[in-house]
Amino acid sequence: MYRERKKNPGPKIILVTCMTLIWLLIIFLFMNGSATYDPYYDWPSVHTQAINSLLGISNTTGPNTILQMEEDDFGRKMYVYYHSPGWDPNREWLMAILIEQKSDRKNVYYYPDYSFIVHPIPDFEEIWDDAYEEEYDQLLHDAQAMTPKETDVLEKELRDRQLVKKAREILTEEAIDELKVKNNWNKPIDDSKFIKNRHPKLNRPRRKPGKLVPIGVLREVYYTFYPNKGNVVDSYIEWNYDYLTSDDYGRHIFFLQTEDDDRNVTNSYVILFHPDNTYDIAEITDIWNYQDELKAFKERNGWNKPQ
Repeated sequence: MYRERKKNPGPKIILVTCMTLIWLLIIFLFMNGSATYDPYYDWPSVHTQAINSLLGISNTTGPNTILQMEEDDFGRKMYVYYHSPGWDPNREWLMAILIEQKSDRKNVYYYPDYSFIVHPIPDFEEIWDDAYEEEYDQLLHDAQAMTPKETDVLEKELRDRQLVKKAREILTEEAIDELKVKNNWNKPIDDSKFIKNRHPKLNRPRRKPGKLVPIGVLREVYYTFYPNKGNVVDSYIEWNYDYLTSDDYGRHIFFLQTEDDDRNVTNSYVILFHPDNTYDIAEITDIWNYQDELKAFKERNGWNKPQ
């Protein structure tokens, strides 16, 4: 007679323990990240627009904070987007404001080139100024007469309000007004002016470079920047490329920063790969104000036009 063999519970216990630790880490980041959300589930359209617009964010994992700031009379939405560099010490927090023309379950629609403004945050703790600390202390005092749920709601409202306030201060109301003008704020939606990007799969948000461009071509470009490097594994070659965006005709743009031996960033580049695996490279002189440079680079390479 066949006797069913008892299953070893060991792997299950290990898996459950690992999942528990992961969830505890997520909760910790949420509690310490000030209104931090999982952008792929909570704000897929905003994060998709950010990946296809902002340099150097597709390789880092967050945490990210996304808040809606305004909505105009025709349904456009303006968001503030805070992005953490994760574990990479050579990258800074960034703050961006993005305007979305519209979105649906599959796509986000926005104007090319000028749908955002962005600024670095060298020290994220500077967001929490003295005025915020005073309000927060008062909230903790008042919390003695509240339920934990009521306290959590008020704490989140306070943090969100502070994040929006700081975005307006740092990026400036003048720059925000200029962004609105460029995106036809409070004017009828014009379908002929915007582009669309499909939301990434929730479980695979990053576009893996080696699946878009042959690894041999990625390697060739890598060695133009590091001609004296020895043999480097494929995974490390890919890791150096931050996916930026693709057009409708098979062109792809990646962002790459070169570093010295001490891992200090030396230069920043965008690399555009054509469907025939030829490529063009341009240096970005200001990674926080590159909209004009990137637009000119795209136009030089026939971006979003048939071959």
